[in-house]
Amino acid sequence: MRTLTATLLLISLVSAAGALPAPPPLDHAPLVRERAATYLKPDDLVLGVEIAGDARAYPLSILERHAVANDTIDRIPVAVAWCRPCGSAVAYRTGTPKGTLTLAASGKVRDGDALLVDRQTGTLWKQLTGTPVEGPLAGSGIQLQPLPVVLTTWTRWFQSHLESRVLAPETAAKEAEKTAAAQPGDEPAGPWVYGVTVGGATKAYPVDLVARLGVIDDEIGGRPVVVVADPGADPKHRTIRVYDRGDRVFSRSGHSFLGASFVTDQGGRPWKIGEDALTTPDGQKRPRIPGKLAVQGVWGAAYPGTPLYAEPKPAGGGGPP
Repeated sequence: MRTLTATLLLISLVSAAGALPAPPPLDHAPLVRERAATYLKPDDLVLGVEIAGDARAYPLSILERHAVANDTIDRIPVAVAWCRPCGSAVAYRTGTPKGTLTLAASGKVRDGDALLVDRQTGTLWKQLTGTPVEGPLAGSGIQLQPLPVVLTTWTRWFQSHLESRVLAPETAAKEAEKTAAAQPGDEPAGPWVYGVTVGGATKAYPVDLVARLGVIDDEIGGRPVVVVADPGADPKHRTIRVYDRGDRVFSRSGHSFLGASFVTDQGGRPWKIGEDALTTPDGQKRPRIPGKLAVQGVWGAAYPGTPLYAEPKPAGGGGPP
């Protein structure tokens, strides 16, 4: 039950001296195709990642028992992490100048952000920022590089990623089940935000507002971006993507084809919403920018002073603030 505010949740995490459960990570777990994924219901939530056409789905029902899934997607080593009490969903490249890292939940919290630990050096990393804060790599200048990830339902992900593979069902270890049961609450306390960093500048977008508006044309650090909610998705799925919009101005589009959704630019041209870019039928592309999902209280502690997007007032000063 959602009985805590985001602020109280943050206080409870910090005051517990970082005493979050530290479940065992998944390391290159088996994957199956859709026809074998009979254990998933259509509305089961998954974290979706695609690199160069190699699409993967990570069901929250499995991630909640492990917190981190280490994997290789299109030959790129990655880690997908989910912290239920923080509400944070991230994906990182784990190849670094010091070698490939294998990540796990550490059970510790710093500045409201869950800490990951790498198996190779024992360094602790902030989950939301990808910054090393304690251990051999702290102060090294190495930063985990984020990858685009979405939180959506299994059905919506598969409809637009027909070749996607998904984590196979598992017989969870008793210790993994025990740590999952120890997670506080069914869901993080909201509100939720989707945060984006561009050129050193960071901005957070309220998920409910993005879901209501559908498309937001904005700038972050002087770079034009467009924030897009998955058309037709239940707002609770929090499926948001951000792209470099260049000189384009985008708006909602009712157009869809074979499970794909579109936005429309100022000239009426449709752009397909994809995991790596917005694309036109003639091959023009606007690249995607990685973002991170978290509840607002946790995000504000990890990124203090981050501007929060507010819907502009209509001309004449009327309407909502």
